[in-house]
Amino acid sequence: MKIDKVYQKELDNQDEVIYEFDNGNKIIMHSDDNVKKLNIDKWEEINFIPENFKEIQRELNLAEKKELKRFLTQRDQDSQKDNSIWSRIKSYGQSIFKRFKK
Repeated sequence: MKIDKVYQKELDNQDEVIYEFDNGNKIIMHSDDNVKKLNIDKWEEINFIPENFKEIQRELNLAEKKELKRFLTQRDQDSQKDNSIWSRIKSYGQSIFKRFKK
């Protein structure tokens, strides 16, 4: 995926950035202060761009590229896991039966 646009929060004291990809996906990088204060993840996928963000023209630095890639691979791995209720019940049942087997 290629980053199409970069948006930054208008307030100077908060460093929050939104990356919009060419396929329409939007990912926000929250500031460290907000992560600590609100107990949220640093990276998050969002559906819209808030009004207080404005588009800026700049290239991504190497650290941003690495963090974005790490977030996207982790998100893809999490989506591939089977987290249905039946798979969790099955794994729980298997762990119980393994204990009795010993």
